[in-house]
Amino acid sequence: MTVAEFPQIALTLVSLYLCLYGPGQAWWSGRHSKVHRPLARLAISATWTTLVGTALAWTGLFSLALVVLVNGTVTLIGYLGSRGSHEDSTHAVRYKRGLGLVVAAVTLALYWPPFETFLYAGDSSAYLISGVHLARTGGLSKQDDLGPRVPPLVRGRIFRSVEQNQLKPPFTRMPGAMVVQSVGASTVWPAFFPAPVVWAALFTEAFGPRQAPGYATLFTALAVWAVWLFARARLSGSAALLVAALVAANGAICWSARFALAEPLAAFFVWCGLLAMGAWERHGSAADARLAGIMLGAAAFARTEFALYVCGALAILALAGDWLGTRGLSKGFYGCLAAMLLATLLESLMVGGAFTSPLTDSLETIHWMLLVLYREHPSAVLSGAGAVTGGGAVLLWALGPRRALLAGALLAFLSAHAYVAEFLPLRSLRWMAAYVGWPALALALAGGWIAWRERRIRPGNAFLLALLAMVAAVLFYNPHVYPALPWAARRFVPVILPAVAILSVLAVSRIARRSLIAALVAVAVLIAGIVPSARPAWRGGYYSGALEQLEEFHQLLPEEGILLLDTRTSTSILGGALWLLHDRNSLPVHPDFSGTGRFEISALVNTLGRSEPVYYVTDAQEKPVEIPRVERTQISNYTFDLPALDFTTFSPPRSHGSYLRHLAIHRLEPRLDPLPERYSGRRQARPISTTCSTEPPAPSARRRSLRARTGRPAEQWRVARPRRAGV
Repeated sequence: MTVAEFPQIALTLVSLYLCLYGPGQAWWSGRHSKVHRPLARLAISATWTTLVGTALAWTGLFSLALVVLVNGTVTLIGYLGSRGSHEDSTHAVRYKRGLGLVVAAVTLALYWPPFETFLYAGDSSAYLISGVHLARTGGLSKQDDLGPRVPPLVRGRIFRSVEQNQLKPPFTRMPGAMVVQSVGASTVWPAFFPAPVVWAALFTEAFGPRQAPGYATLFTALAVWAVWLFARARLSGSAALLVAALVAANGAICWSARFALAEPLAAFFVWCGLLAMGAWERHGSAADARLAGIMLGAAAFARTEFALYVCGALAILALAGDWLGTRGLSKGFYGCLAAMLLATLLESLMVGGAFTSPLTDSLETIHWMLLVLYREHPSAVLSGAGAVTGGGAVLLWALGPRRALLAGALLAFLSAHAYVAEFLPLRSLRWMAAYVGWPALALALAGGWIAWRERRIRPGNAFLLALLAMVAAVLFYNPHVYPALPWAARRFVPVILPAVAILSVLAVSRIARRSLIAALVAVAVLIAGIVPSARPAWRGGYYSGALEQLEEFHQLLPEEGILLLDTRTSTSILGGALWLLHDRNSLPVHPDFSGTGRFEISALVNTLGRSEPVYYVTDAQEKPVEIPRVERTQISNYTFDLPALDFTTFSPPRSHGSYLRHLAIHRLEPRLDPLPERYSGRRQARPISTTCSTEPPAPSARRRSLRARTGRPAEQWRVARPRRAGV
């Protein structure tokens, strides 16, 4: 480190402190809380920074300096208003705190560095390029001067609805990366949740664009710390360390920890919430209840579907609280949770993204489905309505108004999800077993039974079991993800995989009471279940060089002009990356070998190409196809070659492959060809003969056909026009 670098390093450390610890340290004394203060303060600071960063990004005023200024002001106000409360500093507390930091530090070292997922990484590429764009410009949205100029006949073909209803917004502006709220709108938004975009922007400004995915690595390591603390409150120290090791070394968690995604953020917030909820169940501190409400609401802010999971788990606790032996939650919990859910609602309403799931995609069309079903099978619909009414009456009689309402809402949600989603439980279970092994799933079921039996002794297990049941009911039915491993396993990262580790180790700890040898065999089985799938994920270097290759491809492009990108490049997010990182506006078009693609390209070139150059990016290994009224000239080629894991269907990927794509860049110019007669709307004029001939003219093809059908000369079919009188 040189002397010139010291101010920059000091500024970075101050920024990290004010974004990740300062606000929580100033405002959270936690005098009566049983949650470890360093982790609670980290969680509160991260929540506050997420809210502030999202608000600034929406207004177009985002910058690391402004976030640090706001957080510094809030921290200063908190320190000035504090009453000097001090935390306990006994040896036991210091020991637990230090061991937790070691767990987080080792996990962070295992995962670092993150992957450069600027290309060919699906949602991660979209989050990453949107974060770098936010750091560059200070705003989430981007103004589009090209989309409104697209001819109306072509707009409906290339700007497709994200949801199942083609007329319902949002619409894809660049596939997989950006959306618009109406076809041809001039304001473009990132396609997914804004919280990961905000953290990617913060890391971009602090460490550079290469380290932008580092927020996912950091929050996954902090989530492992929270899981260790949760397990430490229920198991022995060695068993809790085994849980942390199983979670940190899991292949799916290790893989997603280095991607710019929303799951790492949600995992950290939800396990902090579970930790606080468990402390509330054991000790009844109102501070822990408030912290649990904030953290569970923050998980919903990071990934919107967690609002459904959390509310469903709370409904289960309210319905079976006496049976499970749980403590009634305080008003502070519900107030903090309601405030965070309100912020989530405002986020989904004001930030134009695609907050979708199988249920939200079809929620507005369910009544049309029922109407069609009623027309085809009215007796079945009426019988179903009668059964629902009767069931509601039974619930009302058996449970009372409040519980009947909760039970009805929970059943309605699960039924609607089952109606609109595809039933995929066996596939989901095979994905789970691919990363933990079938013996681990069996031990987790045994651990769940033990946790339920000990519900009176350890009431803190109740909310974990309720949340786990709610998440499993949705994800096992349909995880709503691209069906390939390791990509699909990220859905199980926030809740299910850590919960399986905790419950399986709980079963092993009960086995150890009877036989130490059997417990050691069970531990060996758990480790053997994760090592084969995790070994490829432990290797680094995936997606290395993506930023350089993107820059090289951009240098090949001419400085000015419109880009038309073959939709087969949509999986690479190339168009979004060029636009958000290099301001190269582009449009997606279907391949030129299809009739739809030739129509789109010809229409765009002959309307937009008369004022500026147009370039077409497509597969270089295919023979160019002639496009009507368009001249094509190839100007250069480029090959993207990024190391990656091969995608598989059910078993974890073992072989190392690469994303290899050969692209060609063509110059397209309008060609003024006469339209064919069938497209012109009128017949072509026949040339007039200047020579005289005594031979009668040959009958036309139409006249010959008329005589063949009727046996009469064609002249007899002529209709005499009446003469106009007076002229």
